[in-house]
Amino acid sequence: MDAVHYNIIISLISMYGKHLSSKKGVFMKKIKLFIVMLTVALILFLVSGCSVGGVDTVLTQEKQDEYTAYGLVDMFWFIWNQNIAGQPVGTKDFTVDGPLGGTIHVTGYTEYSSSTEINTLHLVCEMTAFYGMRDEYDLQFTGTVNVDGTFSDTYKAVTHTSSSLSYSGSVGTGDFTTEVSSNGSDFNIAETRTVISGTIDGRNFSWGE
Repeated sequence: MDAVHYNIIISLISMYGKHLSSKKGVFMKKIKLFIVMLTVALILFLVSGCSVGGVDTVLTQEKQDEYTAYGLVDMFWFIWNQNIAGQPVGTKDFTVDGPLGGTIHVTGYTEYSSSTEINTLHLVCEMTAFYGMRDEYDLQFTGTVNVDGTFSDTYKAVTHTSSSLSYSGSVGTGDFTTEVSSNGSDFNIAETRTVISGTIDGRNFSWGE
């Protein structure tokens, strides 16, 4: 609660206190005191409805984009680990369920160099109500995402791009969560081993170190 709200509450208490002093009778004073307490409680509730300890709980747009991008990337690698990792490289064309619902149709191809131990991927992921959830996100995606790049056990350079990806749900952790949605956003995500960065509808973000 900031100084402005604090001063308002103190003024109201002072006003009611002066009013009480002009009344006679214990019963009347108890009634007025009860009204004061209810008033203060209501004001505290109203001014703290969107904050915890005086801190705004609505995430900034940049933070919303960071969590949204992380959710998209995390859900892709879930599909990779469940359906592509450990399988023969080459042409891919399959449809599977999302982590918690919806579907994803994956086409394209993968390669692996035994001499450099580098994986190469060029995949098109068509998502339909593709749904996943972790502590940091609770999101559903619909649209087509192109995933291209290379990675190994020691490095990663992968992009996730889409010209029109719809999403909805919530992002953040604990008390600091925000509802998010879009009917079709432009995603340009660059992923390394430690950082997920890029733009969503031209807005810059960076997740990680």
